[in-house]
Amino acid sequence: MNNRLQSWKEDITETYLLVKACLTSFWFWLPTLYASYLFIQIWLMIAIHPLTILIVPGILAIYAITQEEKHMKAQYGIGKEKTKLVMQPYSLMPEKGEGFKWDVEKSLEEYKEMTEKNEEK
Repeated sequence: MNNRLQSWKEDITETYLLVKACLTSFWFWLPTLYASYLFIQIWLMIAIHPLTILIVPGILAIYAITQEEKHMKAQYGIGKEKTKLVMQPYSLMPEKGEGFKWDVEKSLEEYKEMTEKNEEK
């Protein structure tokens, strides 16, 4: 009885080690993954027509062309649309100020006063 139990235990251990060696081996998974790859390729050829893959890029190309056309019309003032600045109220671009004149000497004096105050601190 003890011999049978020992033999049965060794058989289970050997089977476990064999399964573990097979499942952790690269060479076990290579043909398995290749077979699944082939089945997926065959399914793709049947289920998805190759021309349907071109639909989305085609739609994106048409959308890009229409947007570019709108952009050009707005940029050169051809159409009804006007150019829009990204940060209209907060723009850093100088606006045309009528009658604006920069007094360089006054600005330099203010700068000197500011630097003197900073040096005193």
